[in-house]
Amino acid sequence: MRGTNLSGKDLPDALFENTDVRGSNFSKANLKGATFRTSDVRAANFRGACLINAQFIKSYLRNADFRKTILIGTNFSASNMGGVKTAGAVYEGPEECPDNQSKSELRPELTKADQIKSALSEGVGKKIDLTVNFEKTSAKIKSDGHVQIFEIANALKSFDLKGTKIRIEGHTDSAGSKTDNLDLSYRGALAVLMVLVKEYNISADRLYIKGYGEQQPIFSNKPPEGRALNRRVTLVNLGE
Repeated sequence: MRGTNLSGKDLPDALFENTDVRGSNFSKANLKGATFRTSDVRAANFRGACLINAQFIKSYLRNADFRKTILIGTNFSASNMGGVKTAGAVYEGPEECPDNQSKSELRPELTKADQIKSALSEGVGKKIDLTVNFEKTSAKIKSDGHVQIFEIANALKSFDLKGTKIRIEGHTDSAGSKTDNLDLSYRGALAVLMVLVKEYNISADRLYIKGYGEQQPIFSNKPPEGRALNRRVTLVNLGE
């Protein structure tokens, strides 16, 4: 999640628990009722976001940007607030997010090779969530998904990650049965591996796969936007 671009996303009641979202962009996002519990939120950008009744519980918020943010009823319980910017924040008014924040459309962002390399090269266990789009209820990769895999391949070929073993994890939303979702997530991860090996000559000895199905959501599955973000691929650094 670190450095993720969620600008303008519709994420009411989202739960971030023990999550690293350092430097992530939540500007103009609808985070009404969201909870950040024991999470690292340092230097995250919430500028212009709607955080009505949101909860920041025992989280590290140092240098986060809340300028012009709607903070009506927002709770910052026992959170580290050093260096937080709040100029122009709104603390009173109706508990409704503006229309542009309650009806925003999901636009998956392409994560570039340099961003992937930066996240994974920090060491063993580091990970990054990516959007690789598949056909509906299928492990067939869409054309924009192939663009993301091109960026993954470039990152894995970089000097910083050359020789590093990577686990490709597949995730789904909660639609459908748990058994079907587990199978679909595994097949999705396998499809990504096959493209990396066959089209980009990444050694199969470096790559591992695992499917988690719906077991590890990063957002609420209630709104369609949250479900779309839960359908993702995660890369994990396993070391050399």
